[in-house]
Amino acid sequence: MPTWTDVVLSAAGHRGERPAVTDAATGEVLSYAALAGRIGPTTAELRDRGVAPGDRVVVRLPPGPGFPLAVHAAAAAGALVVPLAADLDRDVFYECLAASRARMMITDRAQAEWSMRVAGDSRVRQILTLEEVASPRPDGPAAPPRRGPVIPPQRDPGAQPRRGPSVPPQRGPSAPPSRGPSVPPRRGAAVRSRGAEAPALTFDGSRVISHAGVVAELRRLAPEAMLRERDRLLVVTTEPRAQAVLFDLALMGGAHVVAAPGATPGECRALIEEYGITVAAVPPWAAGRPAGSRWPRVTVSAYGRSTELVIPRG
Repeated sequence: MPTWTDVVLSAAGHRGERPAVTDAATGEVLSYAALAGRIGPTTAELRDRGVAPGDRVVVRLPPGPGFPLAVHAAAAAGALVVPLAADLDRDVFYECLAASRARMMITDRAQAEWSMRVAGDSRVRQILTLEEVASPRPDGPAAPPRRGPVIPPQRDPGAQPRRGPSVPPQRGPSAPPSRGPSVPPRRGAAVRSRGAEAPALTFDGSRVISHAGVVAELRRLAPEAMLRERDRLLVVTTEPRAQAVLFDLALMGGAHVVAAPGATPGECRALIEEYGITVAAVPPWAAGRPAGSRWPRVTVSAYGRSTELVIPRG
């Protein structure tokens, strides 16, 4: 049975330069060809950084071109992917990070320093930026692996004492081995099957979904969402379950995702007009039409969370 990434990106390389994801704020466009071409090198880079099958990797990125690249490169490396919303406040972010039991996180340059401070005494020891792992090495693909920084186990000076699950920074008899640059990836008992039953995705650190489970969920939802090549999907939501499933369904169907996290109602309406949006995942208050009328809606329930898709009509 194919893996989660196989199913989502199976046709990406054949769609050429058609846009896969556009960042509405910056205008950056990731084509299907570029996405297919960058997954392999990014996966190899993550493995060089120490990602081994079964390792938990947090992906904390807003909707945009980098999100599917990071998620599917980590999944292709055999990691258990833990998506977290990019707009969580400090305390909620820490609790989610501690619950994830991950030792590595991928984020963007804007959030890396803040994330490093807030990570505190969670298990996270490497925080990588997408720019680090997804950019070509300046010294060529055969160059030695670039090792990311090991995060010192210090707390944000302004943070309150934590009572969530954590791992002491010192090495004790019961402490798990530190995954620093000089420590080889742990293998053996912690590594499960690499096939369809291997762990693929978790949103809370507890309920783990296998590749087969994710594929089954996507195949169940595809006829409901009906995202096709003609569709342009506006994604404003940063809720991890909605963000993950919408990107996957759009990429499976060949649609064009326009990402605008945090867009205001006026900005949503302008983007719907500018891009000819056919489906929108926006907060309810952002989709109302004048005179009290409403656009049609479709509710998609995935991973235990319902997401409402709006279908704009002129």
